[in-house]
Amino acid sequence: MTDVESSRTYVTDFKNPVTLTGLKQVWRGRIVLDIPQLTLLPGCRYALLGANGSGKSTLMRLLAERLSADNGQIGYLPQKPYTFALSVSNNIRLGIPAGLGLPESQKQSLLQDQLESLHLAELSAARGSRLSGGEAQRMALARLLVIPRKILFLDEPTSSLDLNGLAQAETALTSYLSQNNSLMVLATHQLSVARRLCDEMIFLDQGHILADGSISGLMNPPRDSRLSLFLRYEHGMNSME
Repeated sequence: MTDVESSRTYVTDFKNPVTLTGLKQVWRGRIVLDIPQLTLLPGCRYALLGANGSGKSTLMRLLAERLSADNGQIGYLPQKPYTFALSVSNNIRLGIPAGLGLPESQKQSLLQDQLESLHLAELSAARGSRLSGGEAQRMALARLLVIPRKILFLDEPTSSLDLNGLAQAETALTSYLSQNNSLMVLATHQLSVARRLCDEMIFLDQGHILADGSISGLMNPPRDSRLSLFLRYEHGMNSME
């Protein structure tokens, strides 16, 4: 793929909105993403929705590439989480930037918090590369949440989780967002997850933002015809219940 515009934005003040322009991606001569401007508000929780091929993962990757900050203040969890041939504990510890200069006791405390929060304590010595899909997702999420971050980009972070794992992940995320007042963009196919974790929605269709605003405002009833069609066929609903 080729970035049509790829200037980076360095974030130093997380109390102000972040605005990105020229979010555009071309693949084999075809424009797969074309968003002239996107503004993200501090502390907001955005659900990124759209059918397969709408450009969600492309947008998430571009957001993570275009924004930068010191000491891991911006975190990105791709759709396929990275697992390494290390213990689960050491996989999670990789999320603590060396630049923070934390003492070993504090690193261990942060690690233990995530092992407990995402119910991974019994797997702490297991090899991360041999976990099930759901276990690997929880481990990757723990690695992201192991330090306070101001911006999170999460691409389908709960897609492989069973109901227990989903509840654990949602509880951990809700607590983390509340404690750190983090801005989050969550790409998901699970409308129920979006409604529980997010306040705002960005609806993508064929690489374009067709609707954005509060979830309740956009869905009760859906004003955009393609959003209405997406909800009807993907989720069997016409409006918020």
